[in-house]
Formats: sequence, structure tokens, C-alpha cells
Amino acid sequence: MRFTESDIDKMVFMAKKFGSYRRAAKELGFNYQSVIDHCHERGLHIPGPHEKCKQHMKKKIVDEFVFYWEKKGYYRGSVNGERMTLPNYIYRKIFGTEKPKGLTIIFKDGDHENYSLDNVDFVTVSEFMSIRHQDEEYYNKNVKMLEELRKKNRQLEEEKPWLKNRRCKRSWVTRRQRDPDNMSAKKGAATKAVNAAKKGFFFTPEARQRMSAAHKGITKPMRGAMIRQREKDAIARKMGML
Repeated sequence: MRFTESDIDKMVFMAKKFGSYRRAAKELGFNYQSVIDHCHERGLHIPGPHEKCKQHMKKKIVDEFVFYWEKKGYYRGSVNGERMTLPNYIYRKIFGTEKPKGLTIIFKDGDHENYSLDNVDFVTVSEFMSIRHQDEEYYNKNVKMLEELRKKNRQLEEEKPWLKNRRCKRSWVTRRQRDPDNMSAKKGAATKAVNAAKKGFFFTPEARQRMSAAHKGITKPMRGAMIRQREKDAIARKMGML
């Protein structure tokens, strides 16, 4: 169906008036896609619902690519048609490869919005947690949160006294602070040794070292190959090939 210039003018006018291609097409009785195409030819673009939502989202532009903030706690965007997070894009830009699992991004100056290449670094999750727990601000935040929880628990205990028996009386300290000499692990090892001796299969550390595969020079790949070979031999024996 060919549209005259007056029809196209009506499409543009109605789309501007209602702010919707679909409403304009319904009012004029034209095809929905035809209204969109002709409005775009005239330079009229009406943002859809997903675009209106993105107008209110926090975003960051890096190398002309737009990344939008998500509730999960990171920026995500499209790079040459490929969806990826901003840390993944930064890692690919620095190292030229995909970011492996288990690595997380950190910011040297503490500003989580500064994604410049000289301010970011990638560490393992365990290293990240050790760095984070050394941060005084993070420590104080946890202490404040726990104090609020204790206050809430005390209020509940006043309303329900039987909850008092279930309250954790131990203060919020690390395991190393609670047991600096590691006595709990030593007691556990001693108990295991006593129980093993009673059952008759206790081995001294020297005996364990003599029995270990590493002491005999057997590496992990060699051990895996030996296990696979035993499985093949067992199958062949069942089939009568050995």
C-alpha cells in the first residue's frame, strides 16, 4: 500500500500527539509497522518502554560503548553486538583475552566509578576478601550492622523470653582471635588419633609419608592414568579379553 504525503503527515502528527506509534496506527487505520517506518524517515523517534526505563538508569560510557547499572551490582552493556559486563570489557582491553572465572576487579584509589586502566586491577576472590576485611570502613560497617541486629534481638527477647536461650552469646571475633593457639584443631587431631588407635588402623606420620603417592614420585596425572588403566583392564577381564 502506497501512502501519499498527506497520509505520512497525518502519521507523524498523530504519533507526536499520542506519543505512540500503535495508537496513531489504530486511529488512522494504518499498518503499525508502516507508521513506524514513515515516522523514522521523517526523523521522528518515540522511545519504547525499555528505552524509557534506561533513561532513568545509571550509566557509564567507555570507549563510546554504553554500560547500564544493574541491580546485581555491576555495569552491563553491548560491545559490537555482544553483551558483557564492564569488568569483562576492561579485562579484554588490557589482556586481549576473556576474563577467566575466579577473578574480580578492584580499584586502587577506592573510587568504584573510576574505570581508568591505571586505577583497576584484577585479583582472585580470596585475595579480594582478604583485602576487603582489612578495610577499616568495611569492618566498622559490619560492626554497626551487628549492633543493630543485637538491638533488634534484645527487643524480641523482651517480647518472647524463650528466645533468650537461643541467642548466640559469643562476641563477633575471628576464629584466630578466639583460638590463637589453634587448640581446637589440635584437640580434634588428638581425638581422631585415639579413635583410630582403638579401631586398629592408626598410622604414624612417618608411616603415612612412606605410603603417600607423592613420596613414591607418583604425580596426579600418573595416578589418574593408573586408575583409568585399571578400569580398562577390569572391563577387558569381564569381556574375556584378558
